[in-house]
Amino acid sequence: MRFDKILPWLLLALIPSAFFFDLGRGDIVTSNEGQRAAPPAEMLRSGAYVIPTINGQDYLKKPPLLYWVIAGAYRASGVVSPLSARLPTALCGLILVLACYGLSRRAIGGPAAVWAAFGIGTSFYVLERSRLAQLDIPLTLAVFLCIMALYAAWQAPSRARTAGLAILAGVALAAGILLKGPVPLLFVWAAWVAHSVVASGAPHRILEPGIRLTGAAFAVALAIHAVESFGLGVLPFPAALALYACALSFLALRHGGPRSARRALGLALCLATGLALSAPWAAAVVALKGWPYVQDLLHAESLERTYSASAINSGSPLYYILALPLLLPPWGTLFPLACSPKRWRQRGELYRFSALCFGVSVLLFSFIAGKEYEYVLPAFPFLFLCIGADIARMARRVPGDAQPRWERTWLAAMGGLLIVAPVGAALYISLDQPSLSLALRVWTMAAVAAGALLGTWRRPNRRMVCLALAALLTCQMVFSSRAHLYSGKNSYQNVALTAGALSRQGRLVEAAEIRPAFAFYTGAEIPIERDSERLAEKFNGEAPYYYVLGGREYAKISELGLRQAPQVLQGPDRKGTVLLGNAPLPPGVSGAVPGVENFEALLAQ
Repeated sequence: MRFDKILPWLLLALIPSAFFFDLGRGDIVTSNEGQRAAPPAEMLRSGAYVIPTINGQDYLKKPPLLYWVIAGAYRASGVVSPLSARLPTALCGLILVLACYGLSRRAIGGPAAVWAAFGIGTSFYVLERSRLAQLDIPLTLAVFLCIMALYAAWQAPSRARTAGLAILAGVALAAGILLKGPVPLLFVWAAWVAHSVVASGAPHRILEPGIRLTGAAFAVALAIHAVESFGLGVLPFPAALALYACALSFLALRHGGPRSARRALGLALCLATGLALSAPWAAAVVALKGWPYVQDLLHAESLERTYSASAINSGSPLYYILALPLLLPPWGTLFPLACSPKRWRQRGELYRFSALCFGVSVLLFSFIAGKEYEYVLPAFPFLFLCIGADIARMARRVPGDAQPRWERTWLAAMGGLLIVAPVGAALYISLDQPSLSLALRVWTMAAVAAGALLGTWRRPNRRMVCLALAALLTCQMVFSSRAHLYSGKNSYQNVALTAGALSRQGRLVEAAEIRPAFAFYTGAEIPIERDSERLAEKFNGEAPYYYVLGGREYAKISELGLRQAPQVLQGPDRKGTVLLGNAPLPPGVSGAVPGVENFEALLAQ
């Protein structure tokens, strides 16, 4: 039994490997990751840190805190690389796991806190986002620290302690605002509503009408979604969101209980601190770009997305609720436990606060038109604070103990899934990517995962630990596969490095379009040129001319009426990107062997 007690701690020690193993192997290939990795490199080259740029063009869709941190990683490591770009996010993921344990241990108990942290650290979606140079995990960490500090402030015995903790929460809020603008304020609002309920002397006065109003808001949201799905127009106002937010705010203010004044003081200090610390950058942007530019940006990136969505980020009000089991396997299937009235009565105040904070946050974003899974990621730590005790109880189960039917069913289903999933993943990866080293790695992981579960099938007290180990190893298999996949021809790197080297030599290099991931590797600004007449003049000229374009532009070049077909100097890569030229690559600029022999062969692809 002594070994059984320390086994979760031994597995918790394996979590850092999930964040850092093979972190820099795969290249940066997606636009989202390029949008976070390219601006810091350009900041270091230009010395301009207020306005982020991509290929020399202003990029202000997101505030610059993550760019500043990644720029610091570039400078500290001395190299601009995928590893240095992703390292800050991976560190934030690891700190999130530790904070989940450290900030909840006293309130929910050591075993529950361990499993809450381990659940976060073995969830596929959390791990995936932690291994990319993106802002979702840093934002999740900032929001979690802010809300936990606010919760402590609202519970504090004195006004002085409330003020101090609220100011600390404001520092974390400022970090969140400088990561993703006003989005963290939505989670803070959800936390305020949640605490108003748990601190109320009569929580049913908020919960009962709140549940009815949630149903009404869902009905409105579903009706609006149906109207928009049939192409009957877009309502220029977030009706369901406004109904939900206003109604819950009214209930929280009316029935907030005896701590309302303390809660208002903490919230005001938090908001004031957060806005004050983020204001200097905002003022600098207004000074450089003007208020009309900033106003249009806020409208397009924040306000407009509450009631309208593009084809790629639209979804029904059930978008997040249906996706939870798939985002957090195997633990996501336990999220209905956070809605259990029995657990609400039996567990402590932090449990009730976390359950409401998670639920209100997910519902709030369900009523916003624009939807992406990462939008609700900051709510996930609070879900694990709720279900950590249930996971810990299942992990402590010994043979002969009475066990609810749902636990037996859940363990059997998840155990069977995590025996089949690693083997299936290893088989798919081996067939899709015929690499001996990769095959050895994934089959070893699959054997360990399946063997651990099979070996402990009759040992309930160890089965949960092996379930978590299998989930962790399955995630690692997927990440190893992606790291091997996104390199060579599946990466922008070769074409981008050659184009950047030509530009730094003073050669004339232009492009039809520069994607963010491509800009990360060029290390130089590549001018955009799309005018047909000027392109023909440069290709037909005597001076060496080089041009970067993607598959959609091949036909455009063939229609220019050039005296001689351009040479294919590099590519095509995963997006069909090629480097064309009217002259060979000069000495000192070496590139990979072209993927096609000539331009005619490129057109025929």
